[in-house]
Amino acid sequence: MEKTIGNVIIRMIDVDSADKNKMQEIADAYEKKKVDIIEFVFHSLQERYSELKADGLEEALGIPVIDIDADQVLYYKQTIDAEHVFSFEYIGMFDKCAYFSING
Repeated sequence: MEKTIGNVIIRMIDVDSADKNKMQEIADAYEKKKVDIIEFVFHSLQERYSELKADGLEEALGIPVIDIDADQVLYYKQTIDAEHVFSFEYIGMFDKCAYFSING
């Protein structure tokens, strides 16, 4: 199931009523930690995309898809190079972001 909550898409395979609360909590946690998340992504991308600027990065990443089952955030429709999918894993309620990858 995918559900848009605010400015994020939440993905979860098997959803019951308790999981709907978790989906909202994860969406809220992303919004709360968004500045830190964007900073993590920016530093992860700087080596490959040296011309990249922090201003406008959030918009260039597009709508994040948060896969609760995989503890992963994916940016499918990013416009930085429009060829790859950017992703990273998160721990807890975005207490830590790790393992940034560029796929595609």
